[in-house]
Amino acid sequence: MSNGISTRQNEESNIARLAAQRQLYRDVNRMEILNVVLTVAIPIGLSFVQDIVGWAKTAACIVSLVMLGLSLVIDSWQKEKKRLAATIQQEFDLDVFNMKWDRKLYGAQKNLNTAIAAASKGILSDEDEKKSLKDWYRPEVDALPREEGIAACQRENFSWDAGLRKRYQGLLAVILVLIILVQLLIGINKAEPIQEYLLRILAMSSALKWIIKTLVGINGDLKRMESIDRSVNSTDKKTIDDLAFTQKDIFENRKIVTKIPDWFYKLFKDNDEDRERRSLEMH
Repeated sequence: MSNGISTRQNEESNIARLAAQRQLYRDVNRMEILNVVLTVAIPIGLSFVQDIVGWAKTAACIVSLVMLGLSLVIDSWQKEKKRLAATIQQEFDLDVFNMKWDRKLYGAQKNLNTAIAAASKGILSDEDEKKSLKDWYRPEVDALPREEGIAACQRENFSWDAGLRKRYQGLLAVILVLIILVQLLIGINKAEPIQEYLLRILAMSSALKWIIKTLVGINGDLKRMESIDRSVNSTDKKTIDDLAFTQKDIFENRKIVTKIPDWFYKLFKDNDEDRERRSLEMH
């Protein structure tokens, strides 16, 4: 007997929700690319040419300080977009799982139809992209009892994410260490006084701030995910109430989770999806 998940997830209203949240996250990603270019790439680039171009050192410091302020504006804009995308995705999940919006768990529900219509328009007009939103959750979950089907979807939503964040965290940590070491070696090679080295670091302050902020954010994400992991991967039999509390944790995490770049996600997408498919077959 079908639990209805496959049918409900492919209804036009839910495809529109998926299109809207995808576009919103895409907007966040594009703004993050701009943020990285302005706060990381340009200051680092200027810092490496400051010995060749006389004005580069001053320009690097000015740009870095200006970008520190601009990044606060970008961060605020991104937070609003992520909260809206997370709320739309929560609406999608609850409708697909045939669960009610619990005000006590999820807060007051807002009418997001206008926001969904505006954000989904571009993707829904592209037939290939629209088609890619079909079967968001694997069709295999449809044959499971309702509670088991919801639990399987929650695992699919969550389990690949922690591993992806650990990989990205490792990459950023390596980049941070390399930046500091390279600048230190340049200073030692040139026998620079400590003031010059500190000026080099100041010239990259916005870049270092972005990297450290992202590392701290991912570390917080992973700590929150530990409790979600215990819930979604528990072998205990789950009731609808248990699943509703897990859904609350997933929702809260989505609203504040650090955005991982699309290019990094795509590097591991096929491998992670294959692992989840095999995991589902074992349940």
